[in-house]
Amino acid sequence: MKLDNRIVAVDVPPDPVLVAAEVQRITTILNQIEGVAISSQYRDRKVTVEGTVIVPADAQKIAPAFQKIPGVESVISTVKLNPLRIANRIYFQQGSATVNPSDRDTLAKIQKFLQQHPRKRIKIIGHSDRIGEAAFNQQLALRRAEAVRDALVLAGIAPQRLLTTGSKNPPPGVELDQPLLLSRCVLFEPITQNEISK
Repeated sequence: MKLDNRIVAVDVPPDPVLVAAEVQRITTILNQIEGVAISSQYRDRKVTVEGTVIVPADAQKIAPAFQKIPGVESVISTVKLNPLRIANRIYFQQGSATVNPSDRDTLAKIQKFLQQHPRKRIKIIGHSDRIGEAAFNQQLALRRAEAVRDALVLAGIAPQRLLTTGSKNPPPGVELDQPLLLSRCVLFEPITQNEISK
């Protein structure tokens, strides 16, 4: 008597309900990363992800996280980069590094931003107009940034979250034919801890 065993491996699809639950669990975990706001959908062994991230490196983590789930054959990600920006500026009088009391609302917005993003820091970039000596103007730009930093510290922001610098260049978007007042300002740039140590 001869026995002929023919074992055929069958690809048994994973339970789609369990896979969908795991996809949602991974989505929840990824959304705990500061600046990640995504949603996902599982259908026919495919995960579709959409949303926004602030840090490009976080976007690169998303697809591999879903590809590791048994039962997921492909991941389509339409996640967009949406970096944090602070559009507010504080303007100064000519030759002055004194923060005007009228800028309290702008300072409050910066304070609120830092409260909403506890892992972020802010680079405070001072600028001055082109009138006078370049060395004096750069020092004035730095003093303006330091004055704004001091005002934020008085408002309760930890000083280690604030980095100051003075720029000899005009602020972005300000052309030579525009009023000089637009060059006498302080800008705010959100940064991470890694960017501070560079």
